[in-house]
Amino acid sequence: FSLSPTGFILASFLERGILPVKEESLKTIDIVVVLGAGVSLVKDGKEFELVEVSAKRFLYGLQKYYQSGARYLVLSGGGSRGMASNAETMAELAMQIGFAKENLILEPKSRNTWEEAREVGRLVQGLGEKDPVVGIVTSAIHMRRSMLVFQRCIHTLVPLPIDQMTGVPSMGIHIFIPRSEALYRSNLILHEYVGILWYKLRSLANQDLCVEGL
Repeated sequence: FSLSPTGFILASFLERGILPVKEESLKTIDIVVVLGAGVSLVKDGKEFELVEVSAKRFLYGLQKYYQSGARYLVLSGGGSRGMASNAETMAELAMQIGFAKENLILEPKSRNTWEEAREVGRLVQGLGEKDPVVGIVTSAIHMRRSMLVFQRCIHTLVPLPIDQMTGVPSMGIHIFIPRSEALYRSNLILHEYVGILWYKLRSLANQDLCVEGL
């Protein structure tokens, strides 16, 4: 798991069929949802900032929001005890760059992807729009698990993946040398496999329906 080819192979199965959005699909989106990935304390210990993955998702979500002409931007994700939520931290940044407050919706309660789907589903249902098209922004390896649970809560979804791990791997002797970065990537990927299995088991057991009636 600390060798680069291992992570490449494992990620290829997760990212199979998870492709960059096409222009015709992008233009149909009514709501863009950005899934948070964490926040951290800055050096003085008084302010919070987005971790790198969250920042990438946020910026990509803004880009797709403007490109699509969507009506709303939903920022999702809670926070651990004593920490600001992902949603609030992203919203603060959005307001600083002049994003229109009336087009911003926050979901700061969720602790994981399953809860994000449930809470975002309720927010979307509360808007009263008939079958809106919702674009989901998250990392490519996380998209399969996200779609698995979000499709239980929202009828029409468009995946907006970022940070694909697969591609054309660089070749050389270095691929046979264990590296901490490769081990970290493998850990993220294995987490997704376990998460997908767990969510499928929960779905089979019909537990925690995201939005009653859907």
